[in-house]
Amino acid sequence: MNHITRAREMDLGPLVQRMSNSVEDALIKPWRESGRPQADLFLAGLLSLAVTARALRSAGDIPVEAWAEACRIAADTSSLTYTMPVLPATRKHG
Repeated sequence: MNHITRAREMDLGPLVQRMSNSVEDALIKPWRESGRPQADLFLAGLLSLAVTARALRSAGDIPVEAWAEACRIAADTSSLTYTMPVLPATRKHG
């Protein structure tokens, strides 16, 4: 069962990009203030996003299958979501 069609991914793309940039900025600021190494940014950021994703899935009553599908889309190199520039290596920070 597909919960997220390609058309739906395209429709959500600008919002996903904007939200991803905001989340990224929110992760970078405390990391910079902490003075911790870059490796900690990535691991702590991943853990923070996992906690946030769990809370969103629960709050939105998202079925496990839709969650798994979203993860597959995010990891699919041909997806629009995957190709969005959201990592420090691909986006400048102020």
